[in-house]
Amino acid sequence: MQWTLQFLVMVDSDTTPAHLITGLLRGFPEAEPYKAHSCRLRGNWLEIVANEDADRGLVDDPDDGYLHFAWEVGVTPQRDDLDEDHQVVLARDLRRHFETAGAKAVVCANFEDRL
Repeated sequence: MQWTLQFLVMVDSDTTPAHLITGLLRGFPEAEPYKAHSCRLRGNWLEIVANEDADRGLVDDPDDGYLHFAWEVGVTPQRDDLDEDHQVVLARDLRRHFETAGAKAVVCANFEDRL
């Protein structure tokens, strides 16, 4: 697994990790539940964890507000055949999913210039 293919989606939402995972499982029929607050999707392990730096008072900062969003969705490849093109499509789809659900979402990745 190439570490450069891992990425985060910072999500600002008032919902719970369980609700976010339920939404992912509904929004992506190919997703499979895995551990608590996580699932497998398109050859990746997605895990939702609370952002230790979350601060509602700072989320609207235009430069660094995303660093203070409530949730971090870690996306870690689990297959050797995944490439950057695959991860770019997944990152776009995840961002769109969270935004469609009414959350703010920002992808943090080595390939974010391709988004």
